[in-house]
Amino acid sequence: MIITIDGPSGAGKTSLAKALAKKLGIIYLDSGALYRAITLEALKRGFDKEHIITSLLPGLKLTIKIDEKMRLWIKGKEITEEIRNPEVTREIWWVCRIPQVREKVNNILREYAKDRDVVVEGRDMGSVVFPNAPYKIYLTASLEERARRRYQELKKMGKEANFSEVKEAIEERDKKDSRRELAPLIIPQDALLIDNTHLSIDKTIDKILAFINRNEN
Repeated sequence: MIITIDGPSGAGKTSLAKALAKKLGIIYLDSGALYRAITLEALKRGFDKEHIITSLLPGLKLTIKIDEKMRLWIKGKEITEEIRNPEVTREIWWVCRIPQVREKVNNILREYAKDRDVVVEGRDMGSVVFPNAPYKIYLTASLEERARRRYQELKKMGKEANFSEVKEAIEERDKKDSRRELAPLIIPQDALLIDNTHLSIDKTIDKILAFINRNEN
């Protein structure tokens, strides 16, 4: 069983995916972690775009292990925590826009999900990576609510934040995601559309479970 969760920034995809996977007793796959792993390796080697394509990707082997969370290894070294470094966060944007990188990540996700029950979230999971997934979810919320969530998240992390600036940044991200040439953000065909502006995670999960049950019968 493959469940995909797509949607815009700030919709709560990651929290929902983790909670849903735990509820169903299946695997949560973090697509973003794979992009971070490639970015980390590129930074370590000092690679630019051309070298990533020609030298890094062909021989790169990422090992995924799942216990309480998804863990990643490269060449026998665990990098699960290292990929969260601020430097990776700053540089990932240009790495994940390389078509060959997206193809690499998509192939890793498809291979791992083969013969496994997984929940996977992102911006093109149901539209591009797993277009034949039996259960596709498109999660969204109002711009105001998504900005509020991000603002509160930043404040909890002790970071300075301006609500108007946070809202503007998310709105700009929405435009870029929906207009990009490579795998734009769209509502996948046959997806269940959920607006969780006023829904808790538990209520959102209830809607998804009802959707799965309807499609199983």
